[in-house]
Amino acid sequence: MLITQTHEGYKVCVLAPESPSRSWFKVYESKAHCLTELAYVEIASPGEIAEALNTDLDGNIAMLVLHSDVEPSVLRAAGFTEQILEYVN
Repeated sequence: MLITQTHEGYKVCVLAPESPSRSWFKVYESKAHCLTELAYVEIASPGEIAEALNTDLDGNIAMLVLHSDVEPSVLRAAGFTEQILEYVN
């Protein structure tokens, strides 16, 4: 799972290690809203959420990479949008 700050807010992208390449993404207005929902739906562990809260995504780090073992149905229920790429560079 990647968390990056964009001009829209905080974008979360969950990548699946399969072919064709599948990913799910969702944009949040704030870092707090993003991390609160990730914790609530158990997409990220409490330890990872604590680490992310203490990470300065606004200034020092381009992205935060977290491990997630989540089912696609959980992502869909949380409002993530699925993207399938037939060809990946």
